[in-house]
Amino acid sequence: MQSHVPHEADSNHCKGSVGCLYKMELVAYLKRKQMIKYPEEVEPIIKKFDKSGNGKIEFDEFVGIVNELFP
Repeated sequence: MQSHVPHEADSNHCKGSVGCLYKMELVAYLKRKQMIKYPEEVEPIIKKFDKSGNGKIEFDEFVGIVNELFP
């Protein structure tokens, strides 16, 4: 059984949205998919798609990233 590791903002993670990722979650996903090699490569992606500027990649923003990286 896995223990719960507190997230940086567990109490309001994605509050009021369909879902979202924090920067490190996005980095981990993109590295698993071999789309980036280094965490700093995700900065321009976040700047381009984080429309709300809240530092979270919300579902619609994530869809935009996937559509651009996987045409």
